[in-house]
Amino acid sequence: MRVDIQVESEYALKSVLDTLYKHSKEGKSFTGLYELIKNEHTIITAIHNIKSNKGSMTAGIDKKVVNHYLQMPREKLIRTIQSAMDNYNPMPVRRRYIPKGNTGKMRPLGIPTIQDRIIQECTRIVIEPILEAKFYPHSYGFRPYRSTHHAMARIASLINLGEYRFAIEGDIKSYFDNIDHSLLLRKVQKLGILDRRVLILLKKMLKAGIMEENKYEESLYGSPQGGIISPLLSNAYLNDFDWTVSSWYENNYLTDKYATAKNARRKLRQIGCEPVFIVRYADDWVILTKTREEAERRLKMLHKYFKHKLRLTLSPDKTVITDLTEKPMTFLGFDIRVDKPRTFTGRTGKLRKRKLTCKVYPNPKKLNMSFRKILDKIKTLKTTTCDYQRAVVIEEANSMIIGLSQYYNKSICSKMFSSLDNKLFKVCHYTWKYMFFNQNGGKQDNLTVMAKELANRPSRHEGYTTKCHAIQVEGLWIGVTKFFMTGSDRVKNFNQEMTPYTIKGRELYDQSAKKKRRLHRPPLYNPDSFRIAKHNSRSKKYSLRKYNFEYFMNREYAWNRDKGKCKICDVDILLSEYHCHHIDPNLPLDKINKVSNLAIVHQKCHELIHGTEDIGEGKIAKKLSKYREKLKGKIKGKRSGIDFRSVVNLS
Repeated sequence: MRVDIQVESEYALKSVLDTLYKHSKEGKSFTGLYELIKNEHTIITAIHNIKSNKGSMTAGIDKKVVNHYLQMPREKLIRTIQSAMDNYNPMPVRRRYIPKGNTGKMRPLGIPTIQDRIIQECTRIVIEPILEAKFYPHSYGFRPYRSTHHAMARIASLINLGEYRFAIEGDIKSYFDNIDHSLLLRKVQKLGILDRRVLILLKKMLKAGIMEENKYEESLYGSPQGGIISPLLSNAYLNDFDWTVSSWYENNYLTDKYATAKNARRKLRQIGCEPVFIVRYADDWVILTKTREEAERRLKMLHKYFKHKLRLTLSPDKTVITDLTEKPMTFLGFDIRVDKPRTFTGRTGKLRKRKLTCKVYPNPKKLNMSFRKILDKIKTLKTTTCDYQRAVVIEEANSMIIGLSQYYNKSICSKMFSSLDNKLFKVCHYTWKYMFFNQNGGKQDNLTVMAKELANRPSRHEGYTTKCHAIQVEGLWIGVTKFFMTGSDRVKNFNQEMTPYTIKGRELYDQSAKKKRRLHRPPLYNPDSFRIAKHNSRSKKYSLRKYNFEYFMNREYAWNRDKGKCKICDVDILLSEYHCHHIDPNLPLDKINKVSNLAIVHQKCHELIHGTEDIGEGKIAKKLSKYREKLKGKIKGKRSGIDFRSVVNLS
């Protein structure tokens, strides 16, 4: 199928991606994808996505971050990226090492340049819906709307319902470093990407090379971790493995010959085929079955499969068979244990046998490794003398506490959280004692308050009387939160209809995540563009540099933030009469076009802001007065560069 569609807005691009997903589900393959990757709105969407990622401020070997491209004129940036695609010659990725879990080893990352990241993101945007439609349903790593918790829920449900107590824990030796490029491209082609220009793009991305300590190294194998396209390609490489294991039982050839999958599986069991199920998250996978004999037989097959079909090797030390009733299995930072069957007396007085029960706990080693970082953050308060800086440090620690507790609260975690809270309280006690011991004649004040009295994160602390260590700033108590306040939660099995490439799938995700649907960024061109051109032709004061790509991108965010209403008169604005106002025009170029410095207003209101005539009294007059003062630079910045009120109002 040839893709020959003109895309004129972000909304139209989303509709095209939905169409690609639908046709790919039907088994179709595609050509003509390169023009869609090069499309102006695909490039703009890619830059939006990269800009919102923290990694956008990490430079590649050219030492450029995303701000370098945001300050370019809009048309120049689009032409630069399109020209780079037509003559694609990616720069080597910058090698960087990060700690690998709690093993003491380091994991290599490959960081592409921002320009290469933009091209990778454009490619990912277009080919992901095609590949997603053909990926195995129970692969959860690096896929939209899916998480580690969904993989854990799938394992728990299989054990509880099917009593699968034997697990093959898989470990692929140096997976990302050993991916065969030619085999990967054949697999991508098999999944429906027939456009040779796109395949050439992918090949060049894979063979970009690595720069480490000013030494160039060829990348003959592997897909460097850190690249935007790498997670998608790694899933494409292992997709055949997923479906192969699934064909042993779950999606066997007999399924098409029977009315239901249940009938087909009953027939498989009758002919001696044991149940086998796989759950995969990136390069970590688990295969569940009922007997050790079946697990050993399948593991022998897998060693041969990986060697001959994938050209990879399973680690003999880490790929093991575990009886979950005897020993827990560690997977994605959790310990999975299974209670043995027990007899009990039923309501009728008869003895019954309880089925296997899967229990998921936080893995102590993984949890403590992250917890130590929180304690280190708290200890930095000893060397912090400014109360405002202390408030910021406390909120940074709170963010880490909440993030860690929300990851592990999907398991049996109450005792673990209680233990962590006790350790945290002790460290806070000695830290507060060090900070305040010499005040008030050597006596330490009582610097613990009830959680409900804290000004920071009020919705989290509401109703709790437990004591928290806190400091007082401007009459407000800013305190350290507790793990147990997150509470325990349960994750249901992933709904396979939930996908970003159908209307129903997006609605299901919004319902499950309890999020409001994001507004589409309208393509705001006129009349603002004509006004800008008019001013630039009149005076050097209105420099084109001020109206760079970041301005055109962020004014659309400002429109959505203000819901299409004027910041002065609070009346709906027609697209034909809006203006975008710079609140403080004296900021440097890398700050002047941030969303916080932009306001969507009517043309008449914009003229009033820049005018000098008397504006009378009233609500609108007060707003105009404030905007005029900011325009003249009369309102000074906040103390020490810290927005204290934004810290304490976090909820």
